[in-house]
Amino acid sequence: MGRGKPLTDYEQGLIDANSALVMSNRQIAVFIGRSLSVVNNYIKDPRHYGTKKPPGPPSLLSDRDKRNIVHKASNGISIESDPNIFDDPMVWLATPAVHFFRGFWLGSCIKRGHEIYSEWYTIRPQQQKWGREMNS
Repeated sequence: MGRGKPLTDYEQGLIDANSALVMSNRQIAVFIGRSLSVVNNYIKDPRHYGTKKPPGPPSLLSDRDKRNIVHKASNGISIESDPNIFDDPMVWLATPAVHFFRGFWLGSCIKRGHEIYSEWYTIRPQQQKWGREMNS
């Protein structure tokens, strides 16, 4: 279904002025010749009228966390040289096998991504098993 044209600045000003004069939304819609829905949507949140919402759920990681992960991966840190690399829960949250396999977090370090993917795939189940034994 098609969309109507968005409100112009002039129409938005008319809605603001008539709303301040305690005119009903239906009366405002008839007065400016637009639908009640567009008037209601504008009055509900005038600052964000006409802006698009970002797609998908919000990111679990900040840009800083993503940069730190890329930095650690591109520096060639392996699990053997730094066994504490995956102690940070944010790293586990941000580095599922799919992302490392596709080189998503690593940018140009795709070869290094395959190495980290294989390390991640072998150590992650061991850490989960160890965590269950410790919690039991």
